[in-house]
Amino acid sequence: MTDTLIIGRPEKTSRYLYPATAGTSLLLAWGLEEVSRRLRTWGRYVYPCALAAILLSSYYYLKRAEAITLYSSGRSYIALGDIDTGVEQLRRAIDQGRDTIDLEDAYERICYMGMGKEGGEDVLHEALAAYPGNVELNGLKLALDSMQPDSVLASRALQQLRLLKGKEAAVSLEVSKGRRILIKGRDLIETARRRIAGFFHNTGRNLGMGLVTLENLDRAILAYRRALEFDPDRTVTAESLVTALAHAGREEEAVEVAVQAVERNSAAPRGLLITASIGLLAEGRPEEAIALCHRALKDGSATEVQSETAFKIYGGILKGTFGEISSPACVRMGMDLLAGGSADQAITAFRQALDRDAANSQAHFGLALALLAQGQVEEGEQLYAEGVERFGAAREESSAAEGLRRLIARGIQVEAARAILATHWPEQ
Repeated sequence: MTDTLIIGRPEKTSRYLYPATAGTSLLLAWGLEEVSRRLRTWGRYVYPCALAAILLSSYYYLKRAEAITLYSSGRSYIALGDIDTGVEQLRRAIDQGRDTIDLEDAYERICYMGMGKEGGEDVLHEALAAYPGNVELNGLKLALDSMQPDSVLASRALQQLRLLKGKEAAVSLEVSKGRRILIKGRDLIETARRRIAGFFHNTGRNLGMGLVTLENLDRAILAYRRALEFDPDRTVTAESLVTALAHAGREEEAVEVAVQAVERNSAAPRGLLITASIGLLAEGRPEEAIALCHRALKDGSATEVQSETAFKIYGGILKGTFGEISSPACVRMGMDLLAGGSADQAITAFRQALDRDAANSQAHFGLALALLAQGQVEEGEQLYAEGVERFGAAREESSAAEGLRRLIARGIQVEAARAILATHWPEQ
C-alpha cells in the first residue's frame, strides 16, 4: 500500500458533481416549471414534488462526491506519512459514502495503518463482516490474534503464522464466524511466504506504536516482540521495544534485546549501542562495551544523556570493576573522554594504556594532550618533547598535532598549544 494518488478518480467524482451543481439544478428547475405550466391543474402538484426530488438528489450526489474526496485525501495523507489524518479521512469517507468509494480498499488501509489505535479492532471486525474472504484483512486478524496477551487464541494464531512461514503445502487462516480460507497452490504460497516477514512485522510494529500511545505497554511489548520474530533485523523496532521495556521497568529485558539487535546489525542506532554496552559489561565483555560506546560517541553524535551514560560506563571500566582491558581499548576511552571534556578521566585512561604497553605512541601523545588540557602545561610540553624524540613526528604521531589544533579551536591553552605546534610540527 505505497501508491501516492488514485489515478482516474476525478472522472468518477465528476459524475456525482454534475447533478449536484447549482447550474444543473437551476436548469432542471426551470424545465420543471415549464412542464408544470403546461400541465395546468396537475402542475401545481407535480412542480413542488419534482423540485424536492431535485434538491434531495443534489444533496445525495454532493455527499457521494465528498465521500470520494475524503477517500482520495485519506490515501494521499497516508502516502505522505500523516497516518492519523489519513485514517480519519478514510473513516469519514466510509461513514459518508460506503457504497460510492472502494470500500474494501479503504478498510484494508484503515486496519493496516490504524492497527493498535483506538477503535482499530472494532473497524477490523466490521471490515471482516463486510469482506469475510479478504486475505489481507484475515492476515491482519490473524496477526492481531497472535498478539493478544496469554490466551488460547494467541497460541493458535501464532501457530498458524509459523506454519505459513514454514514449508507446509497448505495453510488455513481462521476468520470470524467460523469461516476459513485455505491457501493452496505453490505460487500463492510462495507469494505469501515472501511477503509474510515484512507484512507481519509492520503489523506488529503499527500495533505496538498504537498501544504505546494508549499506554498499554504490556501489549505493546508483546506486539513488538511478535514483529521482531518475523523480521528480527529491524533495529528501529528493536529500539522501540527497548524503550517500551525500559518504560515498563523491565531493564534487564531491555538490555538483552539491545545486545541481540546490535549483534545482528552493525548499523544499529546510538541508543541501542549504549544500552547494549551495559549488557556486555554484565556479561564480562568490557572491550566490546567500549567499542559500542565509541561508535555511539563518534563525531559527537550521541545525545547528552547517551554521552553521560557512556562516560559512566568508562568510569566503571577504568576502576577495574569489569576486569583488565587492552592498551588500545584504554586509548579509545581516553580519546572519547578528552573530546567530551573529561580530562581527568582521560588522563587515567591514557596512563592505564601506557602501563599495559609503554610503547603505545597514541597513549603517550594522548596523555600529553590531556595534561595540557587540564592545565598541567609544563608536564604536557615535556611529554610532547619526549614523544617526538622517541617516536618521531611522522606517521600516526601527526594525530598529536591534530589534537593540539582541536584544543586551539576550543580555546583551551591556546598559546601553549601553538608553541608546541611551532616547535615540533611547524608544517602541520
